[in-house]
Amino acid sequence: MAVGTVSASNTDDIWQLIATNSPSSASNSSFTSISGYKKLMITWQLTGVTAVIQMRFNGDTTDGNYGSVAVMFTTYANRNTDRISLTGHTDSPNTGYVIFRDTDKTTPKIMDELGGMDASVGSGIWLGSSAVTQVDIFPYSGSFSGTIKLYGVAA
Repeated sequence: MAVGTVSASNTDDIWQLIATNSPSSASNSSFTSISGYKKLMITWQLTGVTAVIQMRFNGDTTDGNYGSVAVMFTTYANRNTDRISLTGHTDSPNTGYVIFRDTDKTTPKIMDELGGMDASVGSGIWLGSSAVTQVDIFPYSGSFSGTIKLYGVAA
């Protein structure tokens, strides 16, 4: 789903709903044509999820460009370095959110916060050297349905 750019008048540090995807039996959900946001937040309420929810920026599958950790009662370190794990366990990855900062910069994008039913604290990074223009959300395996929302704070 192409989402466009933020208008120049939206300069307050306020979260704006950019787009909503409602996948039905999908193996991924994408937001494209993103620009003009210094922070991005993705929220999800999904059904049919039986695996860890993951994401990529700008279609980047470069091994070593990603790192993530999700924490519940124990630490789970993501061994896949070509994506970010948004949920650390498969117990209940159905609801959650993630916030990234510096998404308009050419510096690394840092996960500020990760929350959900199975991951109360998390960290992550994307080492890509371009501003975020695309976000892909997908399960480790299988498919999902539900609602995924993308919010932004204007740069």
